[in-house]
Amino acid sequence: MGDDSPTISNAPTNARASAAVRLMQRDDALAVAQQHSQGITGGFLSTLGDRFLAHLYRGIASNPRGFVFVAVDDAGRVVGFVAGADSVSRLYRSVLLRRGWLLAGTLIRHFLRPSTVRRIIETLRYPKQVEGDSPEPELLSIVVDPQWRGSGVASHLVDALVAEFRRRRCSPVKVIVGAGLDRANAFYVRYGFRLAGSITSHGDKANVYTIEVDEGGPAGGMGKP
Repeated sequence: MGDDSPTISNAPTNARASAAVRLMQRDDALAVAQQHSQGITGGFLSTLGDRFLAHLYRGIASNPRGFVFVAVDDAGRVVGFVAGADSVSRLYRSVLLRRGWLLAGTLIRHFLRPSTVRRIIETLRYPKQVEGDSPEPELLSIVVDPQWRGSGVASHLVDALVAEFRRRRCSPVKVIVGAGLDRANAFYVRYGFRLAGSITSHGDKANVYTIEVDEGGPAGGMGKP
């Protein structure tokens, strides 16, 4: 999502019991929003608030162009999520048409800041800037609760995303990762993504990775993240 490169938490490890992965439900939206804002602290979307993010993820999860998987613990608490889209530009356009008024309602105070308005426009234009020769299907964002680092949750979430893209016959799939996020870059390489190039987003360099997810591509999964 623009400069919101998928990240894997760098907090201390505190692995717990296994978590179940399922599609996001409407009631999960606020928990997903909070995971996003707490886990992607350097991303622009995190500055727009949890209400905005909750509406955004509801829009992604309910749109035929996108999907969100969550990992939940035995108590039903969301401990991680991953979001994907088969076409980010079409997803954004559709979400704005369907939920634009809800999203705008959470951003009124931000419209008073020219710099924020500029970054919102840049974020909306981002899909067209990066699609070019790169594949449209994209892993948009992934966050895992710090206490679940090392438990395999991140890999299981990406497994679910890969399976969904395979079901949709979307391959290859890309992910855009901040060049300075060493742990996140290493995670995708271990999983089976290959470096395809680099871009500049909001003035920061980011790496573009791709992975084949069709029947002949990698099955995914590589142990604990």
